[in-house]
Parts: sequence; structure tokens; C-alpha cells
Amino acid sequence: MRSSARLTAFALVLALALGAGYGLGSVLGGDEPDRAAGPGVVELEEAAGH
Repeated sequence: MRSSARLTAFALVLALALGAGYGLGSVLGGDEPDRAAGPGVVELEEAAGH
């Protein structure tokens, strides 16, 4: 039971770290918006701009 709880906690921390890293990349990657934001977001922004 303890190892299962540790594994769950580790997975949660890893998911949060990856999510935070992706969020920072989106904010700080202004010079490469396609790569930072992802194609879905860029397509939505282009559609809204027209």
C-alpha cells in the first residue's frame, strides 16, 4: 500500500511539473508561437483574427 501511494504521488508531481513546464514554454516562447502554443491554439487565433 505504501509503494502504491508513493507511485501515485510521484505521478502527480510529474504531471504537475510537465504541465507547469508547458505553461511556462507557452508564456516565454513568444519568438516561436507555433511551437510554444501548439497548432490548435494558433489555428484558433488565426480564425479569430480574420
